[in-house]
Amino acid sequence: MVKILEISDLVFMEKIHYPNISIEQGSIVFIQGPSGSGKSTLIRLINNTISPSSGRILFNGVNIEDINSIDLRRKIILVGQSPYLFNTNIKENFILFHKFRETPFPEDKKLMEYLHICCANFPLDTQCI
Repeated sequence: MVKILEISDLVFMEKIHYPNISIEQGSIVFIQGPSGSGKSTLIRLINNTISPSSGRILFNGVNIEDINSIDLRRKIILVGQSPYLFNTNIKENFILFHKFRETPFPEDKKLMEYLHICCANFPLDTQCI
């Protein structure tokens, strides 16, 4: 498998030391931990919103510091604890997401897999209000 993300010796503000991480293409990754443990900070480091004190982050084999920040953030997105949904149905929200990212829209079966991963087993025509 192709490694899409590699993190090594990553430190933020000399306070948070992250383990070395390697993520392969096609894998699904969840980051969990107690409040204040650095989960959101890690994502901000990965999408180059903030810079580490030391260490290295490679995305598709390229140091993220050498990638245009906007292009990188279109590929690595932080979804907050209160994500925004448009006032339409679930499928239309997925359509808008992929349109914004300029990525191909997956088949309904794949969308249902995404919902299942998040324990949100709703029909795609369910309204988001």
